[in-house]
Amino acid sequence: MTRPKLRPCPTCQTLNKASIKTCTVCYGTLSTKTKFIKKAATLDGKWGQGVVRNRNVNRIIDSARIAVLKLEALGFKTILFYGHRDNKSLNKWVADVMTHFAASSVNKAILDKMRRVYEILLSKGCRKCNHQKVFLFEKIIGRRMNEGKAECEICWLPCSVCNRTWDNTWEPACNFECLTATPESPGPSGSA
Repeated sequence: MTRPKLRPCPTCQTLNKASIKTCTVCYGTLSTKTKFIKKAATLDGKWGQGVVRNRNVNRIIDSARIAVLKLEALGFKTILFYGHRDNKSLNKWVADVMTHFAASSVNKAILDKMRRVYEILLSKGCRKCNHQKVFLFEKIIGRRMNEGKAECEICWLPCSVCNRTWDNTWEPACNFECLTATPESPGPSGSA
């Protein structure tokens, strides 16, 4: 009897059966096709901004709908969740579900619960953002006195995992005493 062929996940390095397409631990894709990997590398934030600027977002969603239909034709039972920021509140996420299950009351109730759970996952952010206690900053961009206490305006670096950006904030200068940067010049990257 032959042993099952295993391949490591490119994200978490867990060994998975070669026949499956998704990692059993981190749920990342196990595709090893170089053409796919090269294409995925080009889909960055710059690409996304171009799609929004050219008003092609609906075209991408329509392509996803077609992919769901193709998978259905191949015998897969697909549920696709996608989320977008709410137009009224930038801190709130709205989730949508794309599937071709029969529209029964039970299916609708289950999919609605799954959609709400997905919205909660989206609003929580990445694990690093929620649990880190030390934040990296780019530079000190201003100084002021507030109620007799010195404060520095800090330009924060984005999260290294999810690229979440942070607004500039005024922090107590005593947290940055070891830095000798002037307000106009960038200081060394540090942490607060």
